[in-house]
Amino acid sequence: MPIFKKIEDYRPDSKTVVLVIGNFDGMHRGHCAVLKRAFQLARDEGEVAILTFSNHPSEILRPGNPTPLLSSIEQKIHLLTSFGVENIILIPFTEYLSKHSAKFFIEYLRNHFFFNHLVLGHDATLGRDRQGNPPIMKELGIEWGFSVHYIEPYRYEGHLVSSTTIREELKQGHLEKVEELLNRPYSILGTVISGSGEGSILEFPTANLSVKNLCLPPFGVYAVKVDDCGTFYEGIANLGIAPTIRDTKEPILEVHFFDHRKEPWLGCTIEVIFKQFIRPELINFEFEKA
Repeated sequence: MPIFKKIEDYRPDSKTVVLVIGNFDGMHRGHCAVLKRAFQLARDEGEVAILTFSNHPSEILRPGNPTPLLSSIEQKIHLLTSFGVENIILIPFTEYLSKHSAKFFIEYLRNHFFFNHLVLGHDATLGRDRQGNPPIMKELGIEWGFSVHYIEPYRYEGHLVSSTTIREELKQGHLEKVEELLNRPYSILGTVISGSGEGSILEFPTANLSVKNLCLPPFGVYAVKVDDCGTFYEGIANLGIAPTIRDTKEPILEVHFFDHRKEPWLGCTIEVIFKQFIRPELINFEFEKA
């Protein structure tokens, strides 16, 4: 499945193209509703294209206080493709882009590829100072010959589903609530990086994932299930500053496997699915090698 790193690289194969623009951080129930509408518009004859960003716009708009992410870029792409999206335009949100109007952005898009429909979330705004509101976008649609579809706010059991709500629930450690809003268990997907090596010395090999820039549940020990390309392993994970023995103060997710026949894990892309919180992280403790 192609990932287009430039808008210029995308060339639709169909006469009917439904473009969806959004962050899709976490791919929750609301995002799925947006995509379902896009696929309905495309039907059997058209194609759906997603334009999303490789970084959160807050990194540019609020560099001192960026929004922590519910999913890594790897996981976002995985979730979108699992839903059936075949065309992903993944571009960086830049300072240059932040300074231009919605009109400029839409004109730039249409000068590079044609689309019949534009689908947006209910609270989506485009362009400098969020000027691209529904009235402006509909005017642009008339000017450029495409229809604009805003999806109504998605509610689950009476509660609005949003990435902001999910982040707050996750920070509180409400994994069951997060699962309800995501419509899937909370997980972290990424590439295994090197750790301290202590686990291997003790014959308990581990898989370590970076959690940099991610929104996280409370630090501690969790029962987890690991998906390695469809093969599942049960394990226990320590999320925090000091899993095993480490000098750095940057959080990391360190997974210990009950069945550790596969070695090494380094470089593999895995999904760590959180099942249950066991206990808080122990920061100050003595660790004696066997």
